[in-house]
Amino acid sequence: MVPELKIVVQTKSEVDLLNDGFKWRKYGSYYKCTFAGCNVRKHVERSPSDQKSVVTTY
Repeated sequence: MVPELKIVVQTKSEVDLLNDGFKWRKYGSYYKCTFAGCNVRKHVERSPSDQKSVVTTY
């Protein structure tokens, strides 16, 4: 079994969804990569401690 790896990026931004070079489709509260064979999901939220920052978890 492969352990789940999470990468968290916090960025100062006025927009919630940042362009990271990949194409994403929204499913409820998360996004799923649309490239064939890509199993990556991401969750985007505002930082609770800094409303000018966006926290993206892959």
